[in-house]
Amino acid sequence: QGLFQKVGENNFSVPDLRGATIRDVMASIGQAGIKVKIDGSGMAVNQRPPPGSVIGEGETFFVSFRQPD
Repeated sequence: QGLFQKVGENNFSVPDLRGATIRDVMASIGQAGIKVKIDGSGMAVNQRPPPGSVIGEGETFFVSFRQPD
């Protein structure tokens, strides 16, 4: 899975984490200082901000999870 890559002083590029587990998402954030709001369980199906966006340190990353069919 992708990692949050630093862009500039306190900003990070948002990877595409759809299909990742909660553990994968937490690992991808690492030491970025980004807050995470998790909804559901299973595999990531939606995220905000979307992949390719920029998120600032201290901002919240929202991820929705759903059990696979």
